[in-house]
Amino acid sequence: MPYNPAIHRRRSTRLRQYDYVLPGDYFVTICAHQRQHLFGEIRDEGMVLNDAGRAAQAYWHRLMHHFVHIRLDAFVVMPNHVHGIIEIVEAPDISIADDAEGASPTSGRGAAFCEPPTPGRGEALSEQLSGLKQDGSGDNASPLRSVKPGTNRPNGPPPGSIGAIIGNYKSVSTRQINRLRRSPGNPVWQRNYHDRIIRTQQQLDNVRAYIHANPQNWGLDQLR
Repeated sequence: MPYNPAIHRRRSTRLRQYDYVLPGDYFVTICAHQRQHLFGEIRDEGMVLNDAGRAAQAYWHRLMHHFVHIRLDAFVVMPNHVHGIIEIVEAPDISIADDAEGASPTSGRGAAFCEPPTPGRGEALSEQLSGLKQDGSGDNASPLRSVKPGTNRPNGPPPGSIGAIIGNYKSVSTRQINRLRRSPGNPVWQRNYHDRIIRTQQQLDNVRAYIHANPQNWGLDQLR
C-alpha cells in the first residue's frame, strides 16, 4: 500500500504518566520514511537485506555497546520497518547515558557505531502473534536534543530512556545509510515510532513469536 499521510499518520497514545526509563520490556516498531521499501525485499517468506537493511540491523545490535543498562531480544528488519524488543535491565547511569547520547562519531563510545556494518539476514519463523493486549502503546516522536534556555541540560527524553535509545539508533543509522546511498541529509525513518510496554511473560512470548514470523506473514502486514 502506498504511503498516505491521511491514513498512516496516527495520534500519539503514549502513556503520559509512565516513566520510560523504568526496567522492563518494550516492543518497538520504527517505520521507514513514508514507508518506502529501503531495506530489502521478501523472498520465499524470508527477508533478504540490502546494504541499507544490513546497516539497520548492525546498528541495532550495537545498541548494547552504547547503552550498558539494556538487553536486546527478538528483532527483525522488514522492507520498510523494523521490530524489536528492548529490555531495560536497570535504571541507567545518567553520566554514562548522557555520554552515549551525545557522543560524536569519532569519540569513545560513539565510535562503536561507525564501524562498517556486518552482513546479516532477517529470520522467518513459523510462530504467530496471538492474544496480545494493547497495554501501553503509542507513536512517539524521536528526540530533538536542543538545550533548555539558561541551562546546560538538553530538552528531549530522559537519558537512557526508550525515547533516547531510539533517537540514538535513528540518528546513527541514518548517517550510515545515507553514506551507502550517497544521499546525505535525506530522511530514512519516520519521525514517530510505536512502542508497547510488555507486562507479562505471555505477552513477551507472543511478541517474540510475532517478530520472528513477520517475514513469513508479510502478505498480511498492515505496514506494507
